[in-house]
Amino acid sequence: MENLIHILFDPGAALKLEESFLVDDIMKGAVLVFNDNLAEGPLRDESLPEPAAVRSNWNRMILGEDAPDPSAADLSNFNALKLQMELDPNLEIWVWMAHHPRDVSGWLSLSAPLSRFAGRVQILYLHNLPFLNEKGAVFYPTSLAQIPPREFLKARKLAREVSPGSWETDPAEWQKQVRESKMLRTMEGNLTLRGLEASSQDSIVIAHCGTGFIRASKIAAQTQEKSCPWVSIPFLSWRIRELVSAQMLETRSGGKAAEQEIRLKQAEPSQQNEIEAPKP
Repeated sequence: MENLIHILFDPGAALKLEESFLVDDIMKGAVLVFNDNLAEGPLRDESLPEPAAVRSNWNRMILGEDAPDPSAADLSNFNALKLQMELDPNLEIWVWMAHHPRDVSGWLSLSAPLSRFAGRVQILYLHNLPFLNEKGAVFYPTSLAQIPPREFLKARKLAREVSPGSWETDPAEWQKQVRESKMLRTMEGNLTLRGLEASSQDSIVIAHCGTGFIRASKIAAQTQEKSCPWVSIPFLSWRIRELVSAQMLETRSGGKAAEQEIRLKQAEPSQQNEIEAPKP
């Protein structure tokens, strides 16, 4: 299909979509990925004059000083997209989303600036829909990256034009999230979010720790896989570091943060003796 740009918010899903073009090029087009996970971290900071600095500071903290800043790349990509849409009146956008706070946050953040192209933007919201996995069994994916390439071809039939009502409600929902600027966002309704405090998942992280030392990267991965599939590994890794700083967890010294070994905070020997001492 000519004159089509696909927008996704999950790099893994973008790879699957591109693979689907090799199966059938009926919806082949440019693929644009917005990588800044807007479901996590602050959206505004009154102490910073430039809104872009809020996300840049957050990404440096969460991803590391040497990691590329996805918010800067996203801004550059959007400016290029806007110019393309203005120069080519036949160009259309397809926005792909799962029922996932990362995808929904991404779309909501773009809804206001893309409203100028109303009539040329299609949404593919794959919410609570069954798909076939590689073995042919029915499953319900929690992210688009779990969908096999051939299933993307079937999903194209779900594309719908953004309604006039959505052009009003979706930007309003995003402005609500910006005003609240919580550190974590989760799904609340169909295309609505609920803000959570940064510490909201700490008890779950702690539950995946024990009295023996476990590598921090393993704790983060297990927490995400078993309990918080909608929270990113970088966010969970940051919470582990915060819990160590708060002395709720302890770590062996040395090595990079992800390679450090973590365990539950142990009682001091004097405290342990008091606990174990029999009552008179």
